[in-house]
Amino acid sequence: MFRRSFVAALGGAVAAAPALAFGARPRQAGVRLAPSYVTALTPEAGALSVALAEGAPLLLRRDPERRFEPGHAGAVFTEDGRHIGYLPGREGRVIAPLLDAKVPAHGRITSVRTGERPDIRLDVYLETAVAG
Repeated sequence: MFRRSFVAALGGAVAAAPALAFGARPRQAGVRLAPSYVTALTPEAGALSVALAEGAPLLLRRDPERRFEPGHAGAVFTEDGRHIGYLPGREGRVIAPLLDAKVPAHGRITSVRTGERPDIRLDVYLETAVAG
């Protein structure tokens, strides 16, 4: 079953290749991988949570130097590069090998709770270039 899905996706990529080769500007689209949340929020994240809005993009990067779960730590950053926390271990185990393989991925905020116990929820996406 997985093989069929992969071949179908590959066919779409091959179909888009001529448009990309002739200078059509790709736009970023994404395949939703999983819902998640930001854990180990930085102190700055608590203050930022008021400014973060639903739908805002988040950057995902590997952090192999992190003391906890160094084999699959996925750091979460705002679009302007401010570190706000990490993906939880379960999602980190999935996304870390993809980020290591240079597969572009990003997050998008689905909800923000401010206050004494801020909470940032997000969806994790794998990026795909689409001619447009």
